[in-house]
Amino acid sequence: MIWDPIERLLWGIAISISIMSGLFYLNMARKKDFFNQKVILYGFAGLLFGFALTRIFSFLKDFQIIGIFTENTFYGNYDNYTPLYEIFDKLESIFYTIGFIIFILAFEITVKRTKYIITSINIIILILIIISPFNLSRDIFNYTIWFEYFLLVPFILFLYTRWSPLRFKAISSFLLFGLVLITLGNAFGWRSHKQLNFYPLIIGPILFILGSIVIILPILIDPKKIQIVLPYWIFFGILTISILLVKIIIDFIFKMYIGFLIQSIIVFFYSLILFSLIINDIKSEIKSITEKKDIHKKHPSVLQTFSKPQKLTEEEVSISKEKKICLVCKGKVARNNIFLCPECDTFYCSKCSEALTNLENACWVCETPFDESKPVRLPEIKEEEVVVEGVDQKKHDSLTKE
Repeated sequence: MIWDPIERLLWGIAISISIMSGLFYLNMARKKDFFNQKVILYGFAGLLFGFALTRIFSFLKDFQIIGIFTENTFYGNYDNYTPLYEIFDKLESIFYTIGFIIFILAFEITVKRTKYIITSINIIILILIIISPFNLSRDIFNYTIWFEYFLLVPFILFLYTRWSPLRFKAISSFLLFGLVLITLGNAFGWRSHKQLNFYPLIIGPILFILGSIVIILPILIDPKKIQIVLPYWIFFGILTISILLVKIIIDFIFKMYIGFLIQSIIVFFYSLILFSLIINDIKSEIKSITEKKDIHKKHPSVLQTFSKPQKLTEEEVSISKEKKICLVCKGKVARNNIFLCPECDTFYCSKCSEALTNLENACWVCETPFDESKPVRLPEIKEEEVVVEGVDQKKHDSLTKE
């Protein structure tokens, strides 16, 4: 089985939704005021556009297989195809890799610790895919793509999660599960799975559609509805592990190629470890909040990039003053890079104070104007009681402007 009309229709819908998801991220990046936030969102947009373009060429590639259409299904042999098949196959590999490069580049621009090594390696891989003969190009792609999308991308999301405050951690559970569904959807569209003649042809595009929808939910959902973090991670963890386990069992029963089966087993245990680490990390933070311990993060909040304006906790304000860190970007402030609120002595770095002066022109804590000669532009402020994992905290409205 290669394709049928319903599967073709669903892939068309999947591609459209993936493009729309990428446009959502581009639009959100355009509205951000801070460089790192823009870069991270551009990275996710690039990944989604890469997925969409990959599926377009895969869609066209299937039509180049020589076979027969009978009983509403097209049957053919993947080794018997027209010359255009190899062109579309190479373009599929190229855009898959380009999408990943954009995502990794955004990560390395933000983190700066990896010195662009991962991006450079993948650019070399991309060049090899472009210049290599068809069979070698396919082998290079097959041996690198599973590592990148099943191992490296989830690990980056794991780091993003660890580097962000507790109230933002639910966001990455949506991102990770969405990427898992999209990647599995792509995998079920590959020849290795279709040749088993067990999986319904529609399972690939359905998973891809669901993943594309899940990955944009953090942008669309009211942030207050995803502040209770632990249940989301447990729920998505159970779903991910269950899906991977069922896939391994079916692949084993139907004698999937041993290389792919080993890859699936590695991904299963890797996912189990990542979800366990994140859930344990969340539990530790909840306990720390309950016991009023210092849970300051050494890195800027990454996942806040995906969120609508949130509220500040009194604890964050206290940590900012005690640790002498910028309340906005969470970076340390030096003597030559410091701005103190004249009213409440809250710390801001020079760049963030300039940005806030141009936006709201008011302190996030006490609302004192930074520049008396400019107007203050504040949204309507409410004070409400918010529950974070069973811990009551007073929070003040964030004045960050989208």
